Amino acid sequence: QMRMGTLKPLLVVNRQTSMNQEERAKCHERRDRFFQCLQQHATLSRTASAKEDSALFTDPPSACKELQKLYEESCLRSWRRHFNEKWILDRRMRTMEVSSSRP
Repeated sequence: QMRMGTLKPLLVVNRQTSMNQEERAKCHERRDRFFQCLQQHATLSRTASAKEDSALFTDPPSACKELQKLYEESCLRSWRRHFNEKWILDRRMRTMEVSSSRP
């Protein structure tokens, strides 16, 4: 016999694994606003390591903290991990392109 207190609510389980179209749109919009803020307010060194870039997601500039909170509330953890890694990779690729185009 299963006790009632041992079951997780179905809504919580579904929320952790999938999102509907409206939730995905909200996630993408909040991700874009947070990343735009990072681009504007973070000190992005051309020589920063991937670890230093990753620190932006644990300790963003103060101007971006509220946007980060909204982003984290709206997007699944696995999605955030993917988006953050892609943002770092894209930033590093742009930095390499700029560096290689200079004489």
